[in-house]
Formats: sequence, C-alpha cells, structure tokens
Amino acid sequence: MPKISVIIPVYNVEKYLARCLDSLINQTFEDIEIICINDGSTDSSLSILKEYASKDKRIIVINQENQKQGAARNRGVEKSCGEFITFIDSDDWVDLDYLEKLHSAIIKHEADVSISCVSKERANGSKYYFLNNKKEKFIKDASNIINELIILNKWYVVWGKLYKRSVIENLRFIEHAYYEDIRYLVQAGVNIKSVVKVPKVSYHYFANDASTVRSKPSPKKTKDRTEATLWTYNFAKEHNIKLPDQCLDKEKHLLYKIKRCVDKDVYYFLGIKVFEKLNKNEEQNEVINNYDG
Repeated sequence: MPKISVIIPVYNVEKYLARCLDSLINQTFEDIEIICINDGSTDSSLSILKEYASKDKRIIVINQENQKQGAARNRGVEKSCGEFITFIDSDDWVDLDYLEKLHSAIIKHEADVSISCVSKERANGSKYYFLNNKKEKFIKDASNIINELIILNKWYVVWGKLYKRSVIENLRFIEHAYYEDIRYLVQAGVNIKSVVKVPKVSYHYFANDASTVRSKPSPKKTKDRTEATLWTYNFAKEHNIKLPDQCLDKEKHLLYKIKRCVDKDVYYFLGIKVFEKLNKNEEQNEVINNYDG
C-alpha cells in the first residue's frame, strides 16, 4: 500500500501534462501512487497518460466521460489507497522534494494537513509567490484553521496541501459544477484540527488562460460560483466557522447584488446575463431561498 496518493484530474492539457508528470515520477519520496483521471479529453492527453503509465507502474489511469473536475477528483479518491492524499492540477507542477517535505512535516507534528509555498507562474516566465512560508509553523488553534487553509484570505484551493486521509476520506466534491474547491475546503475545516506550514518547497500554479475556470466566462460558471458562495456562507454560519474577513466581505457584496436583482427582469453579473425574464422566478427563487440571512 503506497504511503501517498496523488490525485490528478486531466482535461485537454497535452501541452503541459508531461511537465506535471515528470515532477511526480522524479520525486525524492518514492512510496506513492499517481492516479490520473482523464475527464473526457479530446486532445492527446489520454495517449500521454498511457505512455507514462507503461513506463512507471505507480501511475494509474482512469478514463471517464467529461464530468468536470469535482467528479474526477472523487473517482481518484475512491480508487486511492494512500495514508495521505494530495491533489495536483494537470497544468501545474511541484518541486522534486515536495512530497518528502510535506510528509516529513505532517509526521513530525502529527498534523492533519501540511501546506507548501505556492508560486504563480505564467507562460512568459513571470513568477511570484502568493504564499511564501518563511518558517515551519504548526497551528492547532481552531479559530485559525480555515484562515490557513484559504490562501491569503481569498484562494479556496485544495492543491498545495497534503492531507491525512482520515480527515477527508468521507468528503466529496460537488460534481458537474465549477468552483468545487470552496465547499470542499470549508467542510474539511470541520474535521481538520491542526496544520503545519512548510517552508522552502513549492507548488507551482500555472496561470493557464485555457483552464476551465480561467477560460471564457459563461452563465454556467457564474451560476455555479454564486451558488457555491451562498452555500459556503450558510455552512459557515451553521457550523460557527469564522471565514476570513476578506472572503466574508466578498460574499456579503455578492449576496447584496443577488438580493437586489430579485425585482429585475434581467440581471447581469461580471458582464454575464445570469437571470433572464423567462426563467427569472424559478432560478432567482432557487438561489435566494438558499440564503436565510
């Protein structure tokens, strides 16, 4: 049984997939399984996965019709066997000692989660750290756990972290929707009692304009983001979770905009027509009724 399971959803990333896989098969920590879920790619991503799997028995390829990232991650967790789990996006990559350092820290402190530094990188070579852990820091204060899981008070992302299996194995990502990380992380925050921040090792987030979230806006994305935000706000209230102030301010602003549009025939958000006259009552009431504030 491998010590660490690496879960990678894959969708149309033929240009970047090898970089991601190379950073994993060459890890200094070798006791791993690499579970790649091909989520209906229409490019050569599946062929690349099969080629790597033929050369490294630690790579497991699961092929499914496109169901979005949440469903792909759920399949990966279901298939996984590791004592620890980490998520990596297929256009990103990690330092070669990433798993070794995160694992050492989580064992040393008997923590539930270890968190790496995160650098944001673009195709033109520009790079900056939006999470740069200056020193190893162990946190077990429940009031600060969510603050540490959310990067700089605004980034709800499941990657850049190593999780003890027991704290997330019963959680599931919402499927067939965008912005699935938000709900997952806040739910995980109920189970997570301690985290350790690890310096001098990085997750490299690639700002890929073709990625599912960063690509062209759509009514579906806007609707999913709105519903995820409302759900998160209500879940936090129900479980007495204090969200970081910046997140809370953004949510209150969004809630205000949603409530204000109830009497309008058409509502635009970020330039997207979210609610239209013909389905105004059905969709607006569905969203507004989810908010009891």
